[in-house]
Amino acid sequence: MAKVKKSEQPPENETDQDFSAKDEPSPSSNNIFSAAQLKILVGLTLLACIVWVTVSGVIYFMMFADSAPQIANSPIVETPTPAPTPSVENRPLPTDTPVPSPTPQPTPTATHVVTFSLNNKDKIINAIKATENIRHLSLPHDERGLPQDIPINALTRSELRQQWKGNSFDKAMLESIEAERQLYIALGLLDPKFDWGQAVAYFSTQIILGYYSPEDKAMHLVAESVNISPEEELTFAHEYAHAMQDNYFGLGTLLKKEGASNDALLAMRALPEGDATLVEALYARGKTAFTNEPSPSPKVEGISKALGIFTFFPYSMGADFVINLYIAGDYSWDKVNEAYKNPPISSEQVMHPQKYLDGEMPTPVTLPDLSSVLDSNWREIDRNVFGEIGFVVWLIDQVDDKIALDGAEGWDGDTYALWVDQADHRLLVESSVWESEAEARQFLEAFVSSMSLRHSHDGQPSTSDGESGHPWVRWWKYENDTAFINQQGKQILIILAPDKATVNKVRSQFNGF
Repeated sequence: MAKVKKSEQPPENETDQDFSAKDEPSPSSNNIFSAAQLKILVGLTLLACIVWVTVSGVIYFMMFADSAPQIANSPIVETPTPAPTPSVENRPLPTDTPVPSPTPQPTPTATHVVTFSLNNKDKIINAIKATENIRHLSLPHDERGLPQDIPINALTRSELRQQWKGNSFDKAMLESIEAERQLYIALGLLDPKFDWGQAVAYFSTQIILGYYSPEDKAMHLVAESVNISPEEELTFAHEYAHAMQDNYFGLGTLLKKEGASNDALLAMRALPEGDATLVEALYARGKTAFTNEPSPSPKVEGISKALGIFTFFPYSMGADFVINLYIAGDYSWDKVNEAYKNPPISSEQVMHPQKYLDGEMPTPVTLPDLSSVLDSNWREIDRNVFGEIGFVVWLIDQVDDKIALDGAEGWDGDTYALWVDQADHRLLVESSVWESEAEARQFLEAFVSSMSLRHSHDGQPSTSDGESGHPWVRWWKYENDTAFINQQGKQILIILAPDKATVNKVRSQFNGF
């Protein structure tokens, strides 16, 4: 599991923290962190550490599943959970998700690895002790106090790039990257001329600080020098937490759920990433101080900043999710540990932890067969689930965060299908169900606001509202694109197509719309 690069490095602090006295707290204990304190700790750590990245290829499940890539930007959004996070204007969120986690075949030089381990043995041993005391898990150690069965590999940035080139571009991955490129173009989040594949390849190797691989049971740290930096020390704590998770709960099995949607895989990843992020925040408490200004965000044309939400979602909202489980478990790790047997299966459950605790499940949504109304030039290249966070990303590209979050909050389930034809036209069919008719209406109004602000490359669209028997129908007609939305009770149908005739062919397959 990968950890993303940070824009600020804390100053060196050689004082080792003693975590041994910080046992599992109870609400009455003098040693506890309150809910607010835990959330502040995580928020401050993320605020101080997370880099502003304008674009990066995010294969959110590359290490654990051959699924679609996602891209990394910077902004984090305020979510309607008990622990609000900074708004999209203020700072970034943390891959499916997020930053890509390449399936590694490490090739660091032996000299680098050995020298790094020897030079930093004391710090590594102290970090291991502190991390184990925080998380109340442990791994077998050798006579030196280092992990007995978990190699600690150091590699340079150039070695990471070589790993990426050697492992990331098989046929399935290339098809996945192309499907996501087509989806983001259809949603208006990516310029058709933007080189998505190159962005994935380049940025995937620029913002990873380290990762743990369940496949080879090893930790890999990006370290350009033989002396561990404060940032690398925090990365070690984060990745060592993943090693313990894998030993106790089996990360490879957890995140390789056959047939799971992208939204479900993103939610599942939020559990171990949120867990490790909370451990990292507690490890950093009192040990380091983050004082540097964030690195400026490079400007990249042709891509929406909103897509970065996917990247940091497992880290930021995952940490909030884990904090809520920690509190629900009477200020212990018990419910967090139990969650690995029954992980969250939707971004909704992560954003609203009480829905997870209450066992509230998404409603399955099926789509009709469209091949009978589309000619042979069309082919389906993707069928998946947006989830609540997916709708947030789509909306927040145009409207403010409150409208986007409120609009998506009533999500109860969805499925979309993406088709392309030989002329490079795109057809997106998105069917969703909401918790109530009023929630569906709130989303429709947010979507209408978003579309009214969206300018396509063809200019301002013509619009029309309502039809006989369908008061909630809305149309947007561009020169080369047409958008349609309609509501029936708790259901919403959205169709994006090259022309109105194609929309109506698809629409005819949905009863009542």
